[in-house]
Amino acid sequence: MVSKQVELAKSHGIYGFGIFYYWFSGKRFLDKTADLFLQSKVIDFPFMLIWRNEDYRRRFLGYENDVFLVQNYSSGDTSKFMKDIKKYLVSKRYIKMKGKPVLGIYDPSTIPDLRKTLLDIRKVAIKSGIGEVYILATSNKIPRMAMRFLDAAYDLPPLEFYQYRSVKKNKYYFYYSSLIFHTKMQSKKFENFTLY
Repeated sequence: MVSKQVELAKSHGIYGFGIFYYWFSGKRFLDKTADLFLQSKVIDFPFMLIWRNEDYRRRFLGYENDVFLVQNYSSGDTSKFMKDIKKYLVSKRYIKMKGKPVLGIYDPSTIPDLRKTLLDIRKVAIKSGIGEVYILATSNKIPRMAMRFLDAAYDLPPLEFYQYRSVKKNKYYFYYSSLIFHTKMQSKKFENFTLY
């Protein structure tokens, strides 16, 4: 199945995949995809991890308030997290920017001491032999003060900003004019800051 997705992506000019990585103070969840990319001798496609650092809710079953796994930030988590993901970051197929492995953070605004955490990630990465890392985060979830501790931001697919429900409430559609408008507004917010 993954091989077919990779072939489809390649045929449409997609460079690589950003894989959501769920990690809750040492507990991994939904990590099969990342492991498949790491272990497969057949899948020849660049990939990177995006730490999905939020509570895991049973949204897919329609239970928005049913929290299945809680995201806590405990002391020592940064070292454990970096130790856990090192095997991915040093893979030959792992996506790099300026020679540094790219690590995405889904929602930096929820991390209690964000500045310290980002600096710790960088220190631990160097100390553990990974080297310098290129850290980016979801554009609409970055506190202004955090921008100087990140290398870049990225936009997610247009679900948050451009999705409208039909009158029957069972179908969704998008206004691409809204997408263009939002992209221009985001560009202003991130002037002098890299936005993907």
